[in-house]
Amino acid sequence: MPVYEYECEKCELKFEQRQSMNDARASECPECKGSVRLLVSGGVGLVTGSSGHGGKRMPEAGCSFEQFGTTCCGQSQRCGQSQCG
Repeated sequence: MPVYEYECEKCELKFEQRQSMNDARASECPECKGSVRLLVSGGVGLVTGSSGHGGKRMPEAGCSFEQFGTTCCGQSQRCGQSQCG
């Protein structure tokens, strides 16, 4: 499923949401309930059902949000940190 990036027009919170291409776009900020706009990102990735490694998640440098929908420390939005210690 694609990951879409949004920005709140009221509080300027940037957040990502994993959703189907057929789902309606997010319309409100999860923090302040203000209106949000869809941001255009530079890169797009596709996550398939197969990892190519027997279904095991391989550790990677950086945050795993784009690949798994959560960060390495379990947050549902990008934390801006490298791998958790």
